[in-house]
Amino acid sequence: MANSVEALYIHVPFCLRKCDYCSFYSISPDEELIALFLTRLQEELAENIDLLSEELTIFIGGGNPTCIGEKAFGRLLEILEPVIATKKIREFTVESNPETLSEAIGNGLKCLPELRLSLGVQRFKNEELKLIGRNSNTAVLFNAFETAFKLTPNVGMDLILGIPGCTSIRQELQKKFGEFPFSHVSAYFLSIEEKTPLYQKLKNAEIGDPTEIGPEELFEVRDFLETENFRHYEISNFCKLAHECKHNLNYWFGKDYVGLGPSAVSTIKMRRISNPSNFSDWLSGPGQSVEIIDKNAEICEFLMLRLRLVHYGFSFEEFENRFRGHSESTLTLVEKSIKNQLQKGFLEPFEDRIRLSKQGIVYANEVISSLFP
Repeated sequence: MANSVEALYIHVPFCLRKCDYCSFYSISPDEELIALFLTRLQEELAENIDLLSEELTIFIGGGNPTCIGEKAFGRLLEILEPVIATKKIREFTVESNPETLSEAIGNGLKCLPELRLSLGVQRFKNEELKLIGRNSNTAVLFNAFETAFKLTPNVGMDLILGIPGCTSIRQELQKKFGEFPFSHVSAYFLSIEEKTPLYQKLKNAEIGDPTEIGPEELFEVRDFLETENFRHYEISNFCKLAHECKHNLNYWFGKDYVGLGPSAVSTIKMRRISNPSNFSDWLSGPGQSVEIIDKNAEICEFLMLRLRLVHYGFSFEEFENRFRGHSESTLTLVEKSIKNQLQKGFLEPFEDRIRLSKQGIVYANEVISSLFP
């Protein structure tokens, strides 16, 4: 298993405050907790470093990694130095909320190899940011964009679509592209989870139900981005040529990866290893849960991940070569389901491969799940 893993994910669990839609595990940054986190992270990296390939991507996500402050973030990069110094880094992504991307933090990022910044923008208008409980505003966004582009030309943003009562984000997105040369956009539909403030607002009829909103805003975003020479390469992701997120492509192509930090997940040689979500449990580690990915689960994940890659898809030959030796009746059933969706027009041939059609993207979850054995 040594030197087989090409992607390293670091999960920083701290956030200044939870957004109203967020159901992910996070804790408030505290100097003592941050120190404990960094100590345990260094130990965890040492336990896994022999798994890492000579070439790899690194992704620091969260949470909001930059909320731990300049000194602690500098220490985090020091912990990663044994990897940075000895490996060829193909891409180094750092996530940040706009309000914590300071020039001081930026000074520590300047020297990172192949730096890529991913900003949690979500919306552009103050009233819309307030509606979903974001600790941001238009002035903060503008300052973050200016800071980011001083550090690297490779800057992307996350957006939230399908917010009840909000108009399409296309016009505001177009304005921002007139000011800043973004190379990547991730656009996700709002999902309201239980035990979040937005869920309570939904129950009290203070906000509409996002599940009743169609995909039109996504298509408006896609159509605009195509005029900017962006490629729609994954259902929720768009990029300029050669600016795909290499780290996420590793996941979508079903390759192994190592995740460090509370709630982080690793997949190594058909074993999915999940760290405890609770911070205290992770500190006392390892306490991991392990799932063996059987052939049926592998088939389902292959179909789901590859069809989400709307520009790539997969070929019948690739599918057959990968799962040769598995139950013939299962493979025949899957191939019959694929042909059925091709006939319906939800899947389409593309060069030598198969991918979701534009119509299929609208019903992606239903189409993909219909293929599962």
